[in-house]
Amino acid sequence: MLQKSGLTIREVRLNEIEAELDRIFSVYNNAWSRNWGFVPMSKDELAAMAAGLKWVLDPRICYLLEKGDQPVGFLFAMPDLNRILIKMNGRLLPFGWLRLLLGRRRMNICRVIALGLSREYQSYGYAAALYRKIVTDGTKSGYHQSEIGWVLEDNLMMNRAAEMLGSRLYKRYRIYEKTL
Repeated sequence: MLQKSGLTIREVRLNEIEAELDRIFSVYNNAWSRNWGFVPMSKDELAAMAAGLKWVLDPRICYLLEKGDQPVGFLFAMPDLNRILIKMNGRLLPFGWLRLLLGRRRMNICRVIALGLSREYQSYGYAAALYRKIVTDGTKSGYHQSEIGWVLEDNLMMNRAAEMLGSRLYKRYRIYEKTL
């Protein structure tokens, strides 16, 4: 499917993070512009978020989807450090930081924190291709369980792609709006 469309999936290059952020930025606002409550992210906001996550991201499970050299989608996942943080009781000192660093290396659960496709690529099953890539590469990299977070309830394509991979819904967050 990808080859016929001229698309490729590659790992994000953390050693070229500035250039990669520019590529991601070009997709991010386009991909989520139709979501309820969406507020466009600035390049500075994206850079600040990346700076906070860079030490946690595992490039083996972070991807860019490209057509030629143009980015059209991305998927970011990271080890699920919440499992370690719970045991630390929120304390980095005196030895919590060591538990966090050592536990990160042994973590076998990952969390998909963001997946976005440019609007013109959203209806063709490419999200499923990105999910499939993380399942195969994640398993090879030692991740045997994954959580996909914050997928909108009305995002049928993303929910269908997750279901096709055997995912099950186990949490639901809702936001209600009332005019005052």
